[in-house]
Amino acid sequence: NIFSKIYSSIGERMLNDIDILVDPSQLILAKNLLNKHKYISSKNSTYELNKAKHLPRLINNHRIFAIEIHRHLFRKRIKNFDFNHINKNKIIKDTIPIPSMNDQLINNIYNFQFNDFGSNQLKYSYKSYYDYFLINKKTSDKIKNTYYDSHSIKYFYLASSLDIPNFEFNLSNNQLIKARIKIKYHNKFFYLIDKFLATCLKNLSIRAGKFIELFKNRDYRIYLLNKININLFTS
Repeated sequence: NIFSKIYSSIGERMLNDIDILVDPSQLILAKNLLNKHKYISSKNSTYELNKAKHLPRLINNHRIFAIEIHRHLFRKRIKNFDFNHINKNKIIKDTIPIPSMNDQLINNIYNFQFNDFGSNQLKYSYKSYYDYFLINKKTSDKIKNTYYDSHSIKYFYLASSLDIPNFEFNLSNNQLIKARIKIKYHNKFFYLIDKFLATCLKNLSIRAGKFIELFKNRDYRIYLLNKININLFTS
């Protein structure tokens, strides 16, 4: 977003780390290159979750930002929206390769819907809507129907319910999502129930993923056994 100059001032966008998307086959190469520049893992663990969207965060104590090397953009895979797609459509800004404006638009939606659990919890983000508004001003493209699913529908429905303009889809057909939004944000009791159930589903999904890793990932099993031994020794 900063390289695309969508903000009137760079102070509008606070940064915590730099995300770099690489070809999944070059993850280790990218990590080794950064290690040579004294970027090391912020975690003491030696395992990497197979389904994780990025490697453990790398930190250089003499640099401002941490770096995350991504193999995927989201917790959930989006068909035909991967490294190859983004790499094919990339643009160059100040010698830096970044996603096309249309891909940035799509990434902005699904980043919040999946990585921040916006779709699961049926919540909204003014920051995400603000970025969408600014990116949309930079492109004449519209989001392709390929990416027009229940997750993006929730995103646009909530924008509509907040009276935020310039969201281009006709959303009048999905009555179930529309009803859930209306009831959730007009009934405090239903809001609390919905939030509780959504949080349970989120935690269940996370734990299920780790349970699968327990059987598939040898390094993860070793990490857990060492952690158990350390805790027992400490106790």
